[in-house]
Amino acid sequence: MSTLPRLDLSRLEPQQAGTTVEPAFLGYTPASWCDLLKSDGAVFDAELPDGNFVVICGHEANAEAWRMPDAWIYGPPASGGDFFRHELGELHVTQLDGEQHRRARKIILPAFGIASMMRDADIAFDEIVSGVRDCAGPSSNIYEALAVTYTRALSRTQVKVELSEEEIRGIFSFEEAFIAAGFMPAETRNAWFARTRYQELKRGAFSIFESIVDERLAGVRKGDSLDVVLDRKRPEQFHAFNREELVLATYLLLAAGVGNIANIACALLWALGEHPAWQGQACARAAGFFPLMC
Repeated sequence: MSTLPRLDLSRLEPQQAGTTVEPAFLGYTPASWCDLLKSDGAVFDAELPDGNFVVICGHEANAEAWRMPDAWIYGPPASGGDFFRHELGELHVTQLDGEQHRRARKIILPAFGIASMMRDADIAFDEIVSGVRDCAGPSSNIYEALAVTYTRALSRTQVKVELSEEEIRGIFSFEEAFIAAGFMPAETRNAWFARTRYQELKRGAFSIFESIVDERLAGVRKGDSLDVVLDRKRPEQFHAFNREELVLATYLLLAAGVGNIANIACALLWALGEHPAWQGQACARAAGFFPLMC
């Protein structure tokens, strides 16, 4: 194996403080990282504060890493650890490694592929536009309104199911309460999970996920991403997901990550508010946009 180029931090431009508009990566500007990537390639040997690391960056490096799954360590404590295992069980994808992880990834990844994302893009687009319009004017919590909007859009595209407004808000509330515990010390987290309100939210959300899976196992099909998981042809050595795995897949497709999307949208709205000149530019770029054009 050839020697990797040494990451020369002196060639990067320091940035004293990152913001949602001008982030800093390891304390350096994104532009200087991009310049280094163009000149020296995507893989470096680096001496960082926590030790010696191999740094990979860029789309090509990411694609190459995914072509070498045997070189990865997926299971605890590397990713997820006790946090996910405590609430989502041993079959959650963060708790699997080796052949088990490859099987789970092989079965579920097509449900997150571009074909699945774009299949009902027009429906998701309409739902999000409607939800954003409802946020106009005074609002007590734009973040929550956006997260609920994204959950509703997923319920009409990725996992097609008729849910009441109360059920949609219940799913979002569970996800918020669950993810919040990931930043707590273990003793505080255990007390948080033991709360009556949290247990109610979890039971409510998983009763929905379970009812969806039971309907599909009974033969109902909706032409959505959960059907991709159920019906996609897979290698003979990989047996189909069992009921528990399908419930976890439903959680991933319907609830996981909506808070991240809402956070990004809130940062975008804040940035547009801080920089009024950008608003006209954003509107000009979005004029005539329709998702199926992508």
